[in-house]
Amino acid sequence: MAELHIDRDLQAGIELLEKGEKIDKALKLINKSARKGISKGKSFFEVGRIIREGVSGIEPSVAESRRYFDEAMVHFLKEQPNDALDYREMGDYYHYGLGSEPINREKAREYYNLALQLGDTQSETRLSQVEEEIENGTTEISPEISKDTHAPETKVNEQSEVKEVVKESDNPQVAVSQEDKKAEKILKAVSTYPFEVFSNQTVTRGGSHGEREVIDVILLDNTKILANACGLENIGYRIGNTDMKGNTDMKYVINHYTENLDGKGYTKVDTQDLEGASGSTVSIDANEYEGFTAQTESQTATIAGDGTTVIDFYYARNSYTITFVTNGGSEIEPKSFKYEETIPSDLKPTRANYTFAGWYTDEKQINLFSNKIMPANNLTLYAYYSEETRASFFDYEKNKDSVNIIEGEDLSGDLVIPEYIGGNCVTSIDDEAFSGCESLTSVVIPEGVASIGWCAFEGCESLTSVIIPENSVYSIGDDAFSGCTSLTSVVIPEGVTSIGDYAFEGCDSLTIYCAAEAKPE
Repeated sequence: MAELHIDRDLQAGIELLEKGEKIDKALKLINKSARKGISKGKSFFEVGRIIREGVSGIEPSVAESRRYFDEAMVHFLKEQPNDALDYREMGDYYHYGLGSEPINREKAREYYNLALQLGDTQSETRLSQVEEEIENGTTEISPEISKDTHAPETKVNEQSEVKEVVKESDNPQVAVSQEDKKAEKILKAVSTYPFEVFSNQTVTRGGSHGEREVIDVILLDNTKILANACGLENIGYRIGNTDMKGNTDMKYVINHYTENLDGKGYTKVDTQDLEGASGSTVSIDANEYEGFTAQTESQTATIAGDGTTVIDFYYARNSYTITFVTNGGSEIEPKSFKYEETIPSDLKPTRANYTFAGWYTDEKQINLFSNKIMPANNLTLYAYYSEETRASFFDYEKNKDSVNIIEGEDLSGDLVIPEYIGGNCVTSIDDEAFSGCESLTSVVIPEGVASIGWCAFEGCESLTSVIIPENSVYSIGDDAFSGCTSLTSVVIPEGVTSIGDYAFEGCDSLTIYCAAEAKPE
């Protein structure tokens, strides 16, 4: 039989739990052992098992149990020499991933071997299991820890006196008489219940009477269970900032983390310090951050009585798409970039006989896209070529896939009408579009324009040169170039089939060259 170092308080508490009797008393005995007994490691391990598996009045919580298993390991390593049960439970800690440390089957095998060497037969099955998992390369979490944590046969090395906690007054109102005596009883009851460790805290009975300093007061998050277990359900008292009847000033923290640009980890961008009643449930909505999407839109949490509640929100960095309208240049497929990612400078179209001069965020080419960092929205970019006049100098209308130039006001100098606006081909120049532009000196009409409306360039008296495309224009309207007194020559392409009346009236110095074999009608 393995010799086990278990004090009587711990053994008595375990037996009560196994019978399902006097749960409150069982918890107090185990807690007393954890504070004062000779087997603190075993006691904290048992508390962890209780919280992990749950007992009457305590809901199971794997997450909550981890810190008690961690505390058990601290004491196991301090308590020398260890007995067989210590080693078996240390093996369980690493085998089943009970605490905050990751599963480590090599360490688990080492501790199971030590336990087996000291005569613990229950470690033999565990050792076989962990060796098989190591051999098979198992990565999954092993089956849940069995409830046979403590061997039924134990040799008690130390006697421990069991004392009942004094039950306080049943009066639902906070007592104010005999305050020193009552405060001492509260301190005694609370200090024997080790769950959540506080250091140098102040216990105040009834809010303002009987102040006492307590070292290492330990408190269960579930304050109702604590109050009942201590027999204090009708007493108002406070431990540090923890009010056992529901302090409305209990702090909790909300952290917000945004994803890093390289996709590796997150950076805290905001912290909210809030307050609420201990034991109450709060529902928190995620914040909104430009360029990010919350991975969880809302979270619900219960405010812990020790002020340790922390809610973390994580936000994924969004990606957005750029669509490129090259206006007659080489095609560029849409590209996606993360928010705030640098956009490559080599995303440029090529176009024969034209020089790319930049991207604009609007088809009228007013707003130059000079920011090379991806914004928090999708983009459509429009190419501009330096040889053409920007679309912002015209009024125009779009008809499906074509554009009609309606007007160009107060233009001067050289005019090169763009072949494409917003990715659509310019196909016509409307009536009176450039009429009266007295400072206009030259005009280039692009391929694709089929018709020039009446009076389109009427009265452009400084106009000296007009280039009409060879393959697309078929109609020149009435008075189209009348009054262009400085115009000296024009070539009428072969494709022109109609020239309106008075199209070149008043152009006294004009020489017309016709490429057509027959006179246009």
